[in-house]
Amino acid sequence: MQIWDTTGQEKYKSIISHHYRKAVGALLVYDVTRYSSFENCVKWLQELRNNTEKDCVICLIGNKIDLLENNKYMRKVQKTVAENFAKRNRVLFFEISAKKYGEINSCFDEMIKRIYEIKKENYKSSESINGSFIVKESVIQGEENSNYVCC
Repeated sequence: MQIWDTTGQEKYKSIISHHYRKAVGALLVYDVTRYSSFENCVKWLQELRNNTEKDCVICLIGNKIDLLENNKYMRKVQKTVAENFAKRNRVLFFEISAKKYGEINSCFDEMIKRIYEIKKENYKSSESINGSFIVKESVIQGEENSNYVCC
């Protein structure tokens, strides 16, 4: 797996599209305390849809929920607004704190499971692999010491 953090900055746009052209998954991350970061997800989602395959798994992630504890910061993006956006656009949705190790893992786990399901279905419907992504089911189910193949 290759993970690219593009930080959503416009100055990287020309090189970003090259990197996600063959992507099978993408995370759109916004800050729940900054509405402008959520608004940017609209643009980046369109960019992904224009430059990735139609079965690319996309996750919308509201980050920094730890800042809401003890009223340190005010929530600027309501969870229901983000959930509705995710539903309308058929993307996965999570709210997390990247500071909490297990929460970001759950996003990756769910995305990888969805990618596996899609690739498995695509494999079943075609007679040849043609460079498809193959992962042993034991890896997806979290079994330790299992081997996997990625083509």
